[in-house]
Amino acid sequence: MAKTNEFEEGKVIGDKYSFSKEANIEYTYSSAEELVKDISKLEQMIQHHREHQYPRLKTLQEYYKGENTNILTGKRRREDHLADNRATHNFAEYVSGFIQGYMVGVPLKTSYPEEETDEQIREINRINDADEHNSELVLDQSIYGRSYELVYRNRDDEIRFTALDPLRTFVIYDDTVEKRPIAAVRYFSKQFNEDDRVAILYTENKIITYELSQAYQLKKKKEEHHYFEGVPIIGCSNNKFRKGDFENVLPLIDLYDAAQSDTANYMQDLNDAMLKIVGNLDIDVEEAKRMKEANLLMLQTEVNGDGKSSTADADYIYKKYDVAGTEAYKDRLFNNILLFTSIPNLLDDKKGAQSTQSGKICPLSLEIA
Repeated sequence: MAKTNEFEEGKVIGDKYSFSKEANIEYTYSSAEELVKDISKLEQMIQHHREHQYPRLKTLQEYYKGENTNILTGKRRREDHLADNRATHNFAEYVSGFIQGYMVGVPLKTSYPEEETDEQIREINRINDADEHNSELVLDQSIYGRSYELVYRNRDDEIRFTALDPLRTFVIYDDTVEKRPIAAVRYFSKQFNEDDRVAILYTENKIITYELSQAYQLKKKKEEHHYFEGVPIIGCSNNKFRKGDFENVLPLIDLYDAAQSDTANYMQDLNDAMLKIVGNLDIDVEEAKRMKEANLLMLQTEVNGDGKSSTADADYIYKKYDVAGTEAYKDRLFNNILLFTSIPNLLDDKKGAQSTQSGKICPLSLEIA
């Protein structure tokens, strides 16, 4: 049996949205020096992130990709012969895409009082395509409630920055009220070699690479300096609770998926409804099948005991459908999803509601050496 890459693959199917109560906590420690000395604490943090934070992040990612977990899993119809359509509706992508466009549809502008430094920043932004980078960070914040960027020097000694995967990255802060970042971690499995797992610890002046076992045990491989005079991974939060923009309406999205799927099931079940023929007929089963396939029924009745012809009737057996009530229910769900995500209804020409999202971009806070 082929192994499952624990760090890279696999769906997270939980009990609805019962994410861990620690799915959004921030990690704190006294100092990076003490953390490096007591590597067992770092092992505990990585294991905690994987077991408590990753499931929530993975679920949000699946909904953004249109792989709505709850409608696609489990048994929905009791009878095996009935239709079991499972329609997903990508409200998550719609919400996050709208907010991304609202926040950075017009690119951010940066300036610095000193002309020479301002020109250096402009050049760094140009090399890194900062507009696209900022747009990616805003999208991550909208989806996951958090985003991370890494600043580094490439082989040409250029200052570069890139967005990191929120599913496998976290920042560690000191335990003071200032919450100063003292370190950051990213962990992953190498492609095509699932047994080769790596964890990288970034401090204010060092990059330490570890081998990471399946039991979350670390073995130091190498250590190097990065010369940025600050933790080179910057974490930004979408809001105080680090919640995604569509996270609160996941239950409403599931209800809408279920309602639309049930409508599709009804239409299909109606086409495949059971034919009911009432009466004393002079017809055998095979002949009735041929008539049904020809979409034509010729019902010839037999003479009853009184010498009179009996009556016959034919119709289909199916569940009755409240069209008006069901459509009103779906419209209400649709409008509530937009309402609780502060997204205007672009299909409603009578209401020109505007989004009131607040700014969420974190400025680059490192001193560039």
